[in-house]
Amino acid sequence: MKRILLFGGTFDPIHHGHLGLLDIVRQKLNLDVVYLIPTKSPPWKTDMAPIEHRLKMIELALPNEGYHVCDFEIQQAGINYTIDTIKYFNQQFPDSELYYLIGSDQAEKFHEWKDVDELSRLAHFIVYARPGYALARQNIEKYHLLVIEGRRFDVSSTLIRSLQCLDLPWQVIAYMLEHDLYFTRKLKSYYDPKRFLHVVSVSKLAYEIAQSNHLDAGKAAVAALLHDIAKNVDHDEAKRMVVASDPTLKDAPAFSVHQFMGALLASRDFGIEDEEILDAIRYHATGKPKMKPLGQILYAADKIEPRRGFDSKQLIAACMNDYQQGFIDVLKANYEYHTAKGKPFKYYLTAEAMSYYLGGNQ
Repeated sequence: MKRILLFGGTFDPIHHGHLGLLDIVRQKLNLDVVYLIPTKSPPWKTDMAPIEHRLKMIELALPNEGYHVCDFEIQQAGINYTIDTIKYFNQQFPDSELYYLIGSDQAEKFHEWKDVDELSRLAHFIVYARPGYALARQNIEKYHLLVIEGRRFDVSSTLIRSLQCLDLPWQVIAYMLEHDLYFTRKLKSYYDPKRFLHVVSVSKLAYEIAQSNHLDAGKAAVAALLHDIAKNVDHDEAKRMVVASDPTLKDAPAFSVHQFMGALLASRDFGIEDEEILDAIRYHATGKPKMKPLGQILYAADKIEPRRGFDSKQLIAACMNDYQQGFIDVLKANYEYHTAKGKPFKYYLTAEAMSYYLGGNQ
């Protein structure tokens, strides 16, 4: 008998939190196949991405083996209830055992669901218990809900839509950027078309470097998409704001002002509070001693992204293998390039970074 897991939602957009909890539940219960069932337009949500885009993003995100998308609820006219979906799957797979995944908050109101007694007979309902969240014990006992405990995923579709987080597969991020979904139009307003292609390329590379090194790829993507947002700000206005925020930057050279201003805009206009992201943006052009992992990744990705017009394959491979050594290799290549051009690094931050990481080799 095939054991089928069903999981409904708006998936606006799908993210690693969805995929992670499905993987946990599937493994713990030894389930054979998973069906994601997107909702077309729930009455309590407005301004969602069109259903055709949400469907495509789900398809892009799902692993190849054992995961499917079901459009049953999308095709229904009027209101669709969970009991309708369960009956549909029972008809399609009469010899299968159905499991339906819900969250802790849904378990609280499970007794209010339409035809709840029949529901609990037709399928096993699984509650994914988030750490520290009180469970509705009365409903769990009455309707024989199966509780599975698992890790907390600090990601939500709301955070993704505002560019607070990008904890989702790169294919989905790329789709969002290509189709002007969620934060994309706002982000594009800070860039000319050529610059936007650059930051997307940097973001893809930073994501891949972080992922290859088992670091937070989503944070790397956010930092990279925002790293040049001050490039088109009037220089004098940017310098005034930068110095007002930090008087020690009054002698910062022109080429560096956009990085400091970029951190200010990321915080003010996009609500970024993660200091590692802000710090990576703040020093992506100059570098500095004792850079954090995300800062090293962004610095390197910005210098070697494929659109730069030189063969950076070896440097990219080095970063993929070991971001720390790759960063040092990029720093050394940058030093050698500027030395050959007769343009030594005069700004103290860059000089200190070269001295700190390259030592006697610079």
